Formats: sequence, structure tokens, C-alpha cells
Amino acid sequence: MFFNNYDSKRRFTKFARHKRNCLSLQQRLNRGTQLVVQQKRQQLTQTVQSLDLLSPLKIMTRGYAFVTADEQVVHGVKQLQPEQTVANAAEAGGSLWVLTVHDPDQAVSWFDVFSTLWVHA
Repeated sequence: MFFNNYDSKRRFTKFARHKRNCLSLQQRLNRGTQLVVQQKRQQLTQTVQSLDLLSPLKIMTRGYAFVTADEQVVHGVKQLQPEQTVANAAEAGGSLWVLTVHDPDQAVSWFDVFSTLWVHA
């Protein structure tokens, strides 16, 4: 079959147009993929930061302590009895302190309890 010069140019032009269209679509797909990956990275970073704030070890580094008495977690001062021994795991070098309560009825807050505790050697 014989093709004239006009048909060849037309086919070449059509091919070039399809090629440009494919390249444009590929570039859009790449940009869209990069955008999705960037958004997912940001979401992951935010989730990790949120979980980090809830980490028990991170909470203890902010000055909180984990207090137990008779192998039970102590949630409030009123749970303690005079001369009761409690264990306090605080972030001060990861040490465990064993303390004895002296009159928890006079304590209003944890600070008051800890200020009335004596450290056993």
C-alpha cells in the first residue's frame, strides 16, 4: 500500500501528540505519587509524635513517678497507710526508691506525700 507524504506527516504528528500526552500523564502520576507519599510521611510523623507523648518512659522523664505499695499501683494519697512502705520508680537515673510514708492523712497532694517520705538506704 502506498502512503503519500501527507499521511506520513499526519501519522507522525499524531504519534508525537500521543507521546507528549503519555509523558504529561506520567509526570502527573509521578507528582501525584510524590504528594501522596509526602502526606503519608507527615501523618506517620504526627502519629509517632503522638505515641511518643504517651510513652510511659517519656512521661516519667517529665517528672512523674510510678508508685506501688504491696505490689499494687497507688493511684492516690488516700490509699496509703502510716508507716507503709512504697516503691517509687522515677526517672532519676532509672533508680528505684523504697520509701516509708509518715502520716499520709496530712498530705493533700503527691508532692506533700513525697515531702513526708524518708528514703531507706
